Amino acid sequence: GDQGLQGIQGVPGSGFAASVVNRTSTGSSTAQVILNYILIPANTFSTGDIWSYKAFFYKGVVFPGAVCSVKMYISDSTGFSGTYELIGVHKMGATARGMTVGRDFYVEPTFTSGQDSNSDTQNSPYFQTSDSIDTWAIDWTVEQYLIISAVNADPSNPAFNVGAKIY
Repeated sequence: GDQGLQGIQGVPGSGFAASVVNRTSTGSSTAQVILNYILIPANTFSTGDIWSYKAFFYKGVVFPGAVCSVKMYISDSTGFSGTYELIGVHKMGATARGMTVGRDFYVEPTFTSGQDSNSDTQNSPYFQTSDSIDTWAIDWTVEQYLIISAVNADPSNPAFNVGAKIY
């Protein structure tokens, strides 16, 4: 058969994608625990770029009443020692065993914007809506890290980060 016409050129992206896969646990701690982080090299994102993260978590056991809060940050260090911004909070309900989360962000000339970081409903990677947005002063000209952390309401209900990706 004849070959079809050339398709429309897609929107150029950053060309960046990085992921981590592990089974790091919060263990018996009820404090905030950094599960992992992903390096975002300097100048990866610039004005007009849209970037996203997606991650999957699971709980070892179901313990009624225990809500696990997953918190995502952008930081210029691998911890909370430098400049960091809370960019997402996702809550895994007491009876949930697994949770897939994701957010999209838009880089403006002087700030990065996205869904309200504390809006933890209707925020799957496939559908995001919120009554408000947040803006963050993130300096993309230097190395940044997506920090993946979690807090357990009950120490017998450990949360695990099984995989995360930023692109």
